[in-house]
Amino acid sequence: MSRPSLISGKGRTNPEFLIFVIAGMAPAVILSFWLHIYPVFQGLFISLFRWSGLSPKKTFAGLGNYSAIFSDPIVWTALGHDLYLVFFKSLFTISLALFFSVLLFFSSKRRQKLYQGIFFFPNILSVAIVGIIFTFVYNPSIGILNTLLNQIGLSQLARPWLGDPGAALNAVLFPSIWAAVGYQMLLISAGMASLPSVYFEVGLLEGASRFQEFIYIIFPLLRNILKTCLSLLVINTLNESFIFIRVMTNGGPNHATEVLGTYMYYQAFQNFKFGYGTTVAVVNFLVAMALTVLVTKLLKKEGLEYA
Repeated sequence: MSRPSLISGKGRTNPEFLIFVIAGMAPAVILSFWLHIYPVFQGLFISLFRWSGLSPKKTFAGLGNYSAIFSDPIVWTALGHDLYLVFFKSLFTISLALFFSVLLFFSSKRRQKLYQGIFFFPNILSVAIVGIIFTFVYNPSIGILNTLLNQIGLSQLARPWLGDPGAALNAVLFPSIWAAVGYQMLLISAGMASLPSVYFEVGLLEGASRFQEFIYIIFPLLRNILKTCLSLLVINTLNESFIFIRVMTNGGPNHATEVLGTYMYYQAFQNFKFGYGTTVAVVNFLVAMALTVLVTKLLKKEGLEYA
């Protein structure tokens, strides 16, 4: 039995093959639309109503929810916290991932396996588990951090980390960086492993140091990899910050760690303003899209090509 050919005898597309392809792709396309595309439009639709989320009655509000966003000071506070977390998490995560990747690249095979296991360990744990672990670490009475500070004579630095408005956001930022470095390191390490050895041989002949190899060889060739890493970090930060803050501080104290995700949850599921909460979710989605486009524009220059 012969297989259907894409091209018919007269150079035209074989209709049987097209039917076969469409039938094979249809379930995946329908499922993807139902799980990813339809909820976006559904959210946009719900954001145009005042709705408790429980009652079948919806009151059309038009753009009323969106106009209320601009006069809600907590939304702007939450947005500022989101941008703060995105910027500093991206900065420190990429910097540490690059450093560890270079360390792996110039290490022996045995040490590479050891370092990979150590650095990737946080990714084995779920985000919620990491948040719970650091909630105990930051505990003002029995937490290991304050205990360590007291034992080494720095008791003046000890504080209720998650209850201090000036320290709570950074206290949430640290575990989010710790949990993200390993995965980004693996992406960058994979990119470095694919670099042709001829560039490093030329650098060795020219007497280049390790630092010069990184600046003039490794970093320029990793531009596309870094663009992918930054885009993933932006999206993951806006998603995962909700989980960290929900587990560790629930947006407190006094909205010091509030982000758009936690405020959306509060408005929709605790304050029963489902339409307004959905509007906050739409704003969160638009912020994620805008930041992703910004990262793409900033790193628009094509990466160097190599054989």
